Amino acid sequence: MNLLSKLSGFFISENLDSENVEEQEISKQEVKEDLFKYIYEHDKLKIIFRNSIESEEPIHILLTGSPGTAKSLFLEAISDNVKHSYFINNNSTGAGIISYLYSHPELQYLLIDEIEKLKKEELSVLLSIMENQRLVITKKTMTCNRKQKLSIFATCNNKNKLAPEMISRFLNFHLKEYSFEEFIKISTNIVTERFNRTQEFAQKIALSVWYKLNSKDIRDVIKVARLAKKEEDVDMIIGAIQEYRE
Repeated sequence: MNLLSKLSGFFISENLDSENVEEQEISKQEVKEDLFKYIYEHDKLKIIFRNSIESEEPIHILLTGSPGTAKSLFLEAISDNVKHSYFINNNSTGAGIISYLYSHPELQYLLIDEIEKLKKEELSVLLSIMENQRLVITKKTMTCNRKQKLSIFATCNNKNKLAPEMISRFLNFHLKEYSFEEFIKISTNIVTERFNRTQEFAQKIALSVWYKLNSKDIRDVIKVARLAKKEEDVDMIIGAIQEYRE
């Protein structure tokens, strides 16, 4: 069970005092050379993420662009391989996010998929961290005002939904949609290397997702690859997705 699943339904019913939580200084980590081995292209962006993770000072990165442009893959790679990181998607609850920050002073990297979907209360807490390196929580059931050196790496499909003062705190990188050639190449590489499938198998999945599902989202390729045990499965899976679409 991942951290997000464990946290769901978490509720604090008693007052919490920040003095009970010890402030911790955690040394920065060395990054594995193959951290982003399943992400193709974006070589400069990979270097920037590595340097940010190894930096002694917090660095905040915002990835914008259309769905399916590898934004989430960067966060998932960091979540799977970097200690003291925590991944939040748009299904997280506000109470859970704030409570997790309160309870984990050792946290170094907060990874947020679709940050524009967070509530104002959550964004306010995050902005305080970005501006002052302090976690400030003022709730009836929880109070906190402590140092929190935290890098925030986030994705966003619609930057216009974020306040200008928050956007200004991020390094912003816009990822462009893949061309057909790029999509097929990247999808094929992911399926052959990550799922140990043949090139023909991988190309069939990529072409089916592009033409039959009318999708440019690499995540759709990964979903089909996880389900398909043999080539014949691809047509069945794609057909089922088409049949049961809303």
